Amino acid sequence: MFFEQEKGAANTYRQKWFRIYRYYAINYHYYEMEIHTHEEWELMYVVHGNCKILCIEDGKERDYHLRSGEYILLEGNTAHSLFVEKGRTCRILNLEGKLEKTNGRFCVEMLEKDAETRNFAQQSRGVILGKDDGRLHDIVTALLEELRSDSGLKANKRGTMQELLLGQFYITIARQNGRDGSAGRVEYIRKAQRFIENHYDQEIGIADVAEETGLSEGYLQRLYKAEKGISIMEEVIRLRIENAKLLLEISTLPVVDVAVQTGFNSRQHFSATFKKTVGCSPAEWRKMRGAVLTTGWEEIT
Repeated sequence: MFFEQEKGAANTYRQKWFRIYRYYAINYHYYEMEIHTHEEWELMYVVHGNCKILCIEDGKERDYHLRSGEYILLEGNTAHSLFVEKGRTCRILNLEGKLEKTNGRFCVEMLEKDAETRNFAQQSRGVILGKDDGRLHDIVTALLEELRSDSGLKANKRGTMQELLLGQFYITIARQNGRDGSAGRVEYIRKAQRFIENHYDQEIGIADVAEETGLSEGYLQRLYKAEKGISIMEEVIRLRIENAKLLLEISTLPVVDVAVQTGFNSRQHFSATFKKTVGCSPAEWRKMRGAVLTTGWEEIT
């Protein structure tokens, strides 16, 4: 239950509602925040520019690089810090809040009649990454404007519009992250996959893919392996070998040229990798598969 701070208090959170304690919209030109914690959950939404969020999860430091339209949601008591590089500009929308007992018209239980929202509430994760489609930005912007109005932060002065926006905020976060919190993650995987497919025939490494996605190398590798079942470099090799097999079948290029065109830095490395992956040498593959194609063309003519 992501927004719940009282661990072990099963179902009691459902009779609670959101209370925002701190909020802001700010343009950073350079900023280094010290690592800190607080009881409230926190949303940081990047409107434009980019920044790095350092979090400590299970005793390990993890970097999350956010760009325009991306956000991070941190569970209460998650140690974290924010970095904006010198010479860079980053505009961030921020909300920090808790769930508190309520006797009012709004409670979490009411929202959980929606299946996606109910599934999201059952998750237990300290950090959620998201890629917004524009809806969350509009809601958070409107909520910040409402919070700045005369209704203020006091519970007994909160207007209906603020409560409705808080409900929309919760539902939108839930729907964008799905049953397993995958929406934002899938976007990162797609971005990584596109980069790999466009550059596999060049000298690329995990650092290049991580820079493209804006994630740390370690986090991206874990994310990619969990989604695809293979590592980033295994996917690079797979694409190289598949393209090499095709070139060996349909062209008369020397093996060394096939190696170069598919991203291998030497014929020896290419041959060793090809044999390990396919079970035969490039020359043997060409002899087996190239001959079949040649015969086929001869029969047609």
